[in-house]
Amino acid sequence: MSSVSNQSNPITYPNSSVSSPTDVFGYEDYRLFLRDRFAEMQMLHPGFSQRGLARKAAIANPGFFNEVIKGRRRLSPAAAAKMAMGLDLTAEQAEFFYALVESTETREPRIKLAVNRRITQLRNRKFMQDLAKMPLPQEHFREIARELGQEWEMYSGAGDAATQQESEGHPESPPISEEALQRILERVREIRADSTSPPKENKD
Repeated sequence: MSSVSNQSNPITYPNSSVSSPTDVFGYEDYRLFLRDRFAEMQMLHPGFSQRGLARKAAIANPGFFNEVIKGRRRLSPAAAAKMAMGLDLTAEQAEFFYALVESTETREPRIKLAVNRRITQLRNRKFMQDLAKMPLPQEHFREIARELGQEWEMYSGAGDAATQQESEGHPESPPISEEALQRILERVREIRADSTSPPKENKD
């Protein structure tokens, strides 16, 4: 999504569980994410330190993390995998994190373009999966599905097995546009507002 900047979690996802301050899908800069995720782990686990992170991630140099977030060191794919393990990322989060690292570290424009496309696809998939989990009436999901067509099934996992297999076999499928996502979000907000509003009194 083009609206994402190098700020902490600028995207508001429809599911509140995806809107934590360190949701990796809201980042463009992997170093900012590492900084924020480490701070979050320190809050969750008092006493957690860079030395503790190094042990957990099987990294020999305890100061490596600090050098990375300050831009003095680069993350290789192997080091990125260790960081993901040390920071307790899920497989889905780690996949996105690796893409962020590759996008930042590659010096080949063609590769960067392909990786950035993959980043958009992963964001879209996460967005649609979380949207599919929202407690909305089925007719509203059908409304969203009509607007997005096959893309809804592809990214949300809401389609049948054949559709999902087809989407997995075509990683270069077009990403959902930011405009379409914003329209969906606006519609979801309207639906949620209507569902929480008290019923109107009949004055007759």
